[in-house]
Amino acid sequence: MDLQGAMRAGGRSIVPGGSARFTLGKGLALAQVALSLVLVAAAALLLGTFRNLATVDPGFERAGRLALTMDLSTAGFADARRMAIERELVSRLRQVPGVRPAAP
Repeated sequence: MDLQGAMRAGGRSIVPGGSARFTLGKGLALAQVALSLVLVAAAALLLGTFRNLATVDPGFERAGRLALTMDLSTAGFADARRMAIERELVSRLRQVPGVRPAAP
């Protein structure tokens, strides 16, 4: 019995009875390399986009600016109480020296 010959003939080719040169393992490795190249290209494009976003002019001077967002409704305050707190906070902020415009 020629065991070595039988193993060669029964290789794992993609096409039944196909050539032993293009096996399933080689096909999967090729697919993995192709997918890796696509992911590297996508990562490079994403990094370029982040770099462009970091250097874009927003249309106003960012130095010395502060933006604050708060949602008092998640803390359980009713609408009337929440609006009163916001008005009081804006009023106090306007009294701080150096603060020019403050708005709710």
